[in-house]
Amino acid sequence: MMLEIVDGYSKDFKVKFGGGKSKVMVINGDETDRDREWNIGEVKLGRIKEYKYLGCMLSEDGCARAIGEKVVKAMQWWGRLSNVAQYRANKYECVRGIWKYVGVPSIMFGMEWRRP
Repeated sequence: MMLEIVDGYSKDFKVKFGGGKSKVMVINGDETDRDREWNIGEVKLGRIKEYKYLGCMLSEDGCARAIGEKVVKAMQWWGRLSNVAQYRANKYECVRGIWKYVGVPSIMFGMEWRRP
């Protein structure tokens, strides 16, 4: 198991884990995995259901929340761009520029961890 390997490396490199900051998240596990006690050596680890990594929320049931947040951000940007474009002579160029250089980077930040 992965935690046994981590425990082995921690002994080799004289690193100690504390139960206060070290936690476990079960992904793609069944109820027995979710209900069991997790340890690194003698240190008991708590369990978490969500974790924010690179600005995206990871959870036991997948990335649905992170995807939903990105969709909401995209819709917010669409509203902003539509509002700005109403008062510009060249609406297409204005919206395209803002979307490309501001909207897309703000929506895509932290998406590098997702599988293609």
